[in-house]
Amino acid sequence: MVGYFEEVKSTRGPYTVRIFQKGYAFPKEVSTLAGTKQTDGGWGLITDWNTDIKATSNCSDEFDVPNLGHFRVVAVYPQIVQGQIVGYQADLEKVD
Repeated sequence: MVGYFEEVKSTRGPYTVRIFQKGYAFPKEVSTLAGTKQTDGGWGLITDWNTDIKATSNCSDEFDVPNLGHFRVVAVYPQIVQGQIVGYQADLEKVD
């Protein structure tokens, strides 16, 4: 087989997270192969140590929040205290 990417959807959780706005960011229009989309990168997330959350080149976590919209995780930062991971902070992109 010649190399290609296949989208595989999976469900984890549910997890309890806190979503917050990071300053004020203007939504941008981004061109993709399928057309254009509106994105807003002024969002963040914080959660506890046992949440399975990823943002890598081959794994993209996305989720919906009632009354807020659809979000994509773009970066994840472990929060470490005395050598132990106690939580994660993430940068989010709101996609309309």
